[in-house]
Amino acid sequence: MVVAEELRSSVRFGGWRGMKWFSHQVVTGRYFMVFASLLIMSVAGATYMFGLYSNDVKTSLGYDQSTLNLLSFFKDLGGNVGVLSGLVNEITPPWVVLSIGAIMNFFGYFMIYLAVTSKIPKPKLWQMCLYICIGANSQSFANTGALVTCVKNFPSSRGNILGLLKGYVGLSGAIITQLYHTFYGDHNSKALILLIAWLPAAISFVFLPTIRILNFNTTQQSKEIKVFYNLLYISLGLAGFLMVLIIIQNKLSFPRLVYIADGMVVVFLLLLPLAIVFREEFIIWKTKFQGLSNQSLKVVTEVPPQDIITLPQPEQKTVPESTTPTKTSCFSNMFKPPNRVTGYLYDKEALKQLEAKGLTRHEAEDLSCLGVQCYRMSFIIITVSTLVGCFVSFILVLRTRKFYKGDMYRKFRMELEAAQNDNKNGVIPFQTDGHESLSCNEVIPETTTK
Repeated sequence: MVVAEELRSSVRFGGWRGMKWFSHQVVTGRYFMVFASLLIMSVAGATYMFGLYSNDVKTSLGYDQSTLNLLSFFKDLGGNVGVLSGLVNEITPPWVVLSIGAIMNFFGYFMIYLAVTSKIPKPKLWQMCLYICIGANSQSFANTGALVTCVKNFPSSRGNILGLLKGYVGLSGAIITQLYHTFYGDHNSKALILLIAWLPAAISFVFLPTIRILNFNTTQQSKEIKVFYNLLYISLGLAGFLMVLIIIQNKLSFPRLVYIADGMVVVFLLLLPLAIVFREEFIIWKTKFQGLSNQSLKVVTEVPPQDIITLPQPEQKTVPESTTPTKTSCFSNMFKPPNRVTGYLYDKEALKQLEAKGLTRHEAEDLSCLGVQCYRMSFIIITVSTLVGCFVSFILVLRTRKFYKGDMYRKFRMELEAAQNDNKNGVIPFQTDGHESLSCNEVIPETTTK
């Protein structure tokens, strides 16, 4: 009752007290958590940027193309193995998952930066593979901590939230590149590795208290689609701006001030979803205060049954154990450069060019190839493999088409209809839409006007 009276006075007099309630509601709401997840995902694509700094690694450490491809393999290995982050997420809250990911990201890429800039002795090959694998694996922790939490908080809009967050991951490479031009200019490519090390870690640590599991509110489901569509329009504007900007930058050269201006526009588009967050939270805030100001409204506090708010847990999958006996350990050749793949074909053509010039390659000297013949056979192999993958994916689409055409959200729609029926019967549950600041332990008595 005391809380209700305080809220009514905030509405009546406004001022600092009302702003305090509203600010707390914004930063503890579901939509602000979506905004925080968008920022985390927008810098979680460092694995897509290996090609931008791989030449610095190759030149500084004296690697050939085969060795560089081995580093790329461990980068892909770390980026695609998410078992560890999933197991950690099952037993810990999301902030623990994000913290581990931030620490791994900073450690892995910062060690690569120290090695490339010769601030530490030249690491061995297995150490570089370990560093880049740890740094790349941090992306799975960011995905698990932010993306999975958003899906649990918006179960009826899981498809929209997945597509939106994954879209920002795809744009993250271009976003970090523009921020790199803003911070460091265009002549210090080694600094890009340092930016990849500290920026994702800093953003994850800033939003640690924001990413969390919130109470599921069925009365807000009908408004979620409109909000996510507005966020989608902003992301499309960001993608279009980045596309035009990259095309122009490849054709022309710009001074530092232009890069700074471009970076400011990118930051503005990244922060623009805050306007939608404030608007939606203001609507919720206004609705709550209108209800509290109405003395004839009967407010019932009740906790929804546990079986309603419990989300279905994914089935545990076990990895089948291989029964084929082996005589040698797979770790004996793990850190050796692979044979007969793209790096081998590239180095083979590069050695041919050196022999044609009458030169000999010395140890710890990088090996470069010029011309279309360097990757001709490699691209033919990749094209054939891609076509085979497309054919297999098409078969998978045909086999799962019936499932996805069914009603996957029937359970959540039934919950929404039940909540709407309760509203029609005059019983309105006092729900906070995930906000912990508002609570009511007593029933507001009905009053009659004389």
